[in-house]
Amino acid sequence: MSNTHSKFRIELLKNSIATINQTTSINHFIKQKQDGELIFQ
Repeated sequence: MSNTHSKFRIELLKNSIATINQTTSINHFIKQKQDGELIFQ
């Protein structure tokens, strides 16, 4: 039981880390896009 539980928690942790990484890269992309638009103005 505890073994399955810890595996589940690790999966949950991996998922949240992946989500955070995704959000970070999206924010980074948006910032780069905004920086690029500022240069062209």
